[in-house]
Amino acid sequence: MLPVVSDMRLSSLPGVLLLVVTLSACGPAVAPLPELEILQNPQVTWLAPIPTDAHILSVSLLPAGTGFGVGQLGTIIKTTDGAKSWSLAARVGQNGLKGVAFGAPQRAIAVGDRGTVARTDNGGETWTAVPSGVAADLRSVAFASPDVVVAVGANGTILRSGDGGRTWQPRVSGVSTTLRSVAWPAPSIAVAVGDDGVVLRSPDEALTWTAVPTGTSAAIRAVTFLDGNTGVAVGGDDRLWQSSRVVLRTGDSGATWSPVGAPSGLRLYGVTAISTTAVVAVGEKGASLRSTDAGRTWQPVEVDKTAWLATVSASGQTLVATGESGKIFRSENGGTKWSNLQKAPPLPAYITAVARPSADVVVVAGNTTIMRSVRGGPFERAKSVNKKYINALAFADPLVGVAAGQDGSMQRTTDGGATWVEVASGTKRFVQGVVFTDARTGIAIGSGWGEGPLLVGTADAGRTWQPVPTVAAREPCGGDRTTGGLALRPSGVGMVLCQGGAVYKTSDHGRTWVETGQSLAASLASIAMLDDRTAVAVGSRGVIFRTDDGGASWARCQSGTYGWLSRVSFADQRRGLIVGWNGLLLSTQDGGKTWQRDPLLTVRGLNALAVDEAGAVIAGNNGLLLWRAWPPNQPAQTLNEEGVRR
Repeated sequence: MLPVVSDMRLSSLPGVLLLVVTLSACGPAVAPLPELEILQNPQVTWLAPIPTDAHILSVSLLPAGTGFGVGQLGTIIKTTDGAKSWSLAARVGQNGLKGVAFGAPQRAIAVGDRGTVARTDNGGETWTAVPSGVAADLRSVAFASPDVVVAVGANGTILRSGDGGRTWQPRVSGVSTTLRSVAWPAPSIAVAVGDDGVVLRSPDEALTWTAVPTGTSAAIRAVTFLDGNTGVAVGGDDRLWQSSRVVLRTGDSGATWSPVGAPSGLRLYGVTAISTTAVVAVGEKGASLRSTDAGRTWQPVEVDKTAWLATVSASGQTLVATGESGKIFRSENGGTKWSNLQKAPPLPAYITAVARPSADVVVVAGNTTIMRSVRGGPFERAKSVNKKYINALAFADPLVGVAAGQDGSMQRTTDGGATWVEVASGTKRFVQGVVFTDARTGIAIGSGWGEGPLLVGTADAGRTWQPVPTVAAREPCGGDRTTGGLALRPSGVGMVLCQGGAVYKTSDHGRTWVETGQSLAASLASIAMLDDRTAVAVGSRGVIFRTDDGGASWARCQSGTYGWLSRVSFADQRRGLIVGWNGLLLSTQDGGKTWQRDPLLTVRGLNALAVDEAGAVIAGNNGLLLWRAWPPNQPAQTLNEEGVRR
């Protein structure tokens, strides 16, 4: 079996490819993702970090220790131990979720963009998408009882349910501004707050609403009640160049409001009551305020100045605050001291290459760091001596591999990536890609940056490297242009992508190259060869091109996106994956003729890909690693040396 390797510049399973000319489509357009159904993807596992990197915009805790958080991409996370640990519970469509609330220990409702409503009656084991009857973004939801619940959102939207969220009816708000938070000081009294200083109050279980003066025109983003009478609302000026903080207080169930002299500064986005006297608010740049006299006076408490906090919830003295990039902060003493539950992962912030030399080992590289995980264990830093930027990883067999990058730097391992020693690459070019065609033979290609040979090869599994004796006039990319991808098959057929869209092809293991004579209409980043004649290329603006005649002609395939596609790789002649920016993940079951878009699981850019018969390790920004198994009932097709199915 040919080892599977991938990095920023190459995917070295089947190979590589490039090019585009014809405008005909490979297959039908990618079907749009469902909007209002529970999306499950049992093939995907988060390797790091856990549970998610989506902004968590609302959180709710029960006294027993159970809680939910919701956020981008329909994300629902769950805790059962008082917010000490969290797991990814569900993905509700692709719309962002903005609010979540419990109506009973087993009942909860989440609301979000485009009228999204989802409910559970079994503690989050399953979630059901519920028609809301509106298309407006919903921002907040709150229960008066297990049956009576109200949701508010954009354009003054107010929805009410009397059957625990199974059905919803719109109510007249009398305003067109966005309503951002709703709370119940008493079973019959509801209060909603929103932009432009709006506060609405209902005395009849959210059936009718009237506006209440507040004395401010700034956005009011969150409201909470400490008892049946005392409440606090917080917010701030929406204009980015302002830093106007707003804190309001009521002592008559929201009938009247007065400003509070809170410390000036950053806007506040969330507030929660801890007891009848204690309340905590959070906001941008880690802003946090704490009051122990029912909101009359406030003291600042530092959480994390680098974190934007969208929400806070309390269960007794235990608090949890969440916000951007899945960050979760927890306090056990009523907000006096906070700990970060989602510390930065030990992996490189920007993973540029990933390899799976065997079923038990995953190796990743980024910046100057190489890390390794064995049998699903934690990633540990490998022993390496190189201090140059690493761009490519490739393994000749489960034990022997190389890592290469800046200034032609190259390291070699003989123990599956645990330790690395420096070897001479024979070039000072920035190495863009490395491919092994068997256990001893490999080739590395450089870019226009640096000096020395563009191509170097090895015949002893990477111990030594020599310039590939190419004909100078026919060196790929003219010998001095940046390469975007490399593929070389055991048969000696290979392709390389060049800056500006040129494509070069070799039939003799890279010794001589011929320009195809065609210039691509887009900037391409990665190519994969399924056999000597079939190849797929991907790149900017969602372009996917495919050839089945060795590059003589190319057809454009439908991707369903205009986003940047970073890498493409195939496990066999049918099954392949493409990854890209903003969490894009496309899969094919017919050799790249048609592509399907997986439900989004992250908002991070996906940069590197290592595919084999079992699945794929996918790497992204901020130390993100995913494992995607192939769906069941899709057996691999074994390829012989010429790429023909056995």
